[in-house]
Amino acid sequence: MIKLDIKPIFKSQTFTNWMLVIIGGLNFYFLFNFGSSDNLTTDFGDEMYISQEFGNLHFIQSISVKNIGKKPGFITKIKAFVRTKDSERVIYKNKIEGRRYLDLSVGVEKPLLVIPLAVNEVFNTSINLYNPPGRLEEDSANALNLQLIKDSENGSRGGSIMQAFTPQFARKGTADKIEHFILARLNDFKKGEYEYIIEIFKDDEDEPFVVKAYSFSIYPNDILSLQATIKNFQQMSSINAGKFNRPYVHIRLTEILKPDIIESLKKEVN
Repeated sequence: MIKLDIKPIFKSQTFTNWMLVIIGGLNFYFLFNFGSSDNLTTDFGDEMYISQEFGNLHFIQSISVKNIGKKPGFITKIKAFVRTKDSERVIYKNKIEGRRYLDLSVGVEKPLLVIPLAVNEVFNTSINLYNPPGRLEEDSANALNLQLIKDSENGSRGGSIMQAFTPQFARKGTADKIEHFILARLNDFKKGEYEYIIEIFKDDEDEPFVVKAYSFSIYPNDILSLQATIKNFQQMSSINAGKFNRPYVHIRLTEILKPDIIESLKKEVN
């Protein structure tokens, strides 16, 4: 009778089973540890709204961010840059940052600090990108606002109850100063072709995780629309309301795909 030695076979099977257990354990470990990270995806609106606040331009674009990773993530910074498209005759260029966002739940703008994103959470909002005014500009705007308040108080003395609910406008001298101040700050923003880049950073990283570049056109009527909003800053009711009623210029964005233009814009934003 032939005897079969099954010990080597048994040992080989045991070794294979152990190897499968080890491999499975390593896969599990790498999947839920080293492979565990946030993964943010973005979707950008192809429209932009531009407004002015005492001559300071605000650029507003809608974005949608989703975390498809395996742990929470954070958007920590949004930077952008706008310039005239004709590189030989750059009339306007401006570095801006995302400083406010629209809270869709209450329809109110709030300071943009850090946006936390849980796993599978989606964040839809409009980002308001602008530069805060410099100290001298802010002081000048505050002085004009104080003069507007004095004009309104002087004009409403002895008035009827109904006049208290009627918008009070600055006197001619103050109104002229407000208009001159705003027009001076808007002077470089003219009709023409523009280029725009936006970078979004996460988790305090040094490099943006997404970069988008666009071009857009500004027409004479857009400039007139911005200038027409000057009257809102000559009106006392805008201060009483706690915020300015700022009509927006609506523009369409065309995505830029040429690497050389994108690289040129990236150098400007940093």
